[in-house]
Amino acid sequence: MHFPIPFNHSTSTQSAVSCTTCARQTQCFAQELDTDVLLSLAENIRQRPLARGTFAYRSGDAFNTLYFIQEGFCKKALIDDAGQECIVGFSMAGDVLGLDGCAEGCYTSQAVALQDSVVCEIPFTSLLALSFTFPSLQQSLHRIMSREIAHNQKSMLLLGSLPAEEKLLAFLYGLAQQFAVRGIAADAFDLPMSREEIAGFLGLQMETVSRAFTKLHAEGLINVQRRHIRIDTARAA
Repeated sequence: MHFPIPFNHSTSTQSAVSCTTCARQTQCFAQELDTDVLLSLAENIRQRPLARGTFAYRSGDAFNTLYFIQEGFCKKALIDDAGQECIVGFSMAGDVLGLDGCAEGCYTSQAVALQDSVVCEIPFTSLLALSFTFPSLQQSLHRIMSREIAHNQKSMLLLGSLPAEEKLLAFLYGLAQQFAVRGIAADAFDLPMSREEIAGFLGLQMETVSRAFTKLHAEGLINVQRRHIRIDTARAA
């Protein structure tokens, strides 16, 4: 038996969802689950729209919820001792936000929508309770955490000793790969983030990133029209 944990319904934009009929199911961990698991899971989920610039959660907030992006794009950032934002990643539909809160009981990062987005909020205690009832859900949670670790390791490699142009190209190609997995055109897309945010994530100056864009464009590896990118994925690989 499972007992859904009630949400605070004071937020009128929250609404119940049906995981079994969700059009985004193929981009979510729910695609790995059977119908009976999805029906139980849906009782514990609320959808919340996030307008551009809205926080899903802030650094220091008490941890009680995981956020699965159903639609849109978010950035994750740490706040240093000087109060400056340090971008540690970008997340899109199918990704999970908030796992960093598990260890300390509060979120160590913050997540903000870079474009109008929708997240599915799942109370962590409900998720744990259901995982004991449904072993397949527990396995899915383990895979989610494993993928998050692998993604963070790739990000660390990206931030290594590569020249600026190679860092930027690897970043753009990584985005293209993620879009391709989600059935989105991988060779032409609009960047959800600004060049300043890309620079912050890559640990580069914005002027360096701008020069890298110019050089990659001149070499024919990418075509840049403001935020619209066309990338030669064959050559980039």
